[in-house]
Amino acid sequence: HWASAPSNFAEAPTAPEDAELSRMTGLPPRTRARNARVVATQKVVELSKANGYTSTFDLRLGANPLRGGVRVTPRLDVVKENMQFTFDPPRVALYNADTIVTVTVAATNVERTVTPTVILDTDACDAAFVEETETLKLDVRTEDGSNNSSNKHKRRARQGVLAAIVISIAVGCLGLAWLPPPGRGPAR
Repeated sequence: HWASAPSNFAEAPTAPEDAELSRMTGLPPRTRARNARVVATQKVVELSKANGYTSTFDLRLGANPLRGGVRVTPRLDVVKENMQFTFDPPRVALYNADTIVTVTVAATNVERTVTPTVILDTDACDAAFVEETETLKLDVRTEDGSNNSSNKHKRRARQGVLAAIVISIAVGCLGLAWLPPPGRGPAR
């Protein structure tokens, strides 16, 4: 009578048509230590006019890979603006948990406040490192920290409300001027 396999063992592999090319070596990903992932030391990176729309973040591994290295390529999720973002270096290779690499991010053509997501695409010989994808946010702020086109609309709305208040007060004052003085009744 055979006992069941421990929960951290991988399922029995199935042999594909070309089994020689798809052989798994080493421990299966489910038996790895926790933290087998890429770690960004900052979850939010601030870019503003004060820092020249340039800042840095650090990347490291949460655990040592069992074999090979881990290659990380930062990319933006989606930015529909004319803004451009560059990462230097554009790709990072990490080989152990002791290495920390600093990545510089710079934004150009900043027109308004946005908060895009940076996805850290991971490619690794050790499959455990590609199971979880790390992300971080870029907090890009214009000089006043707000959306310029939105400010124009808000300013126009405030001017319209102010104009309506002034007109209402003027009409009210004119209406009071046409009322008879107190103590006198209507003319007969």
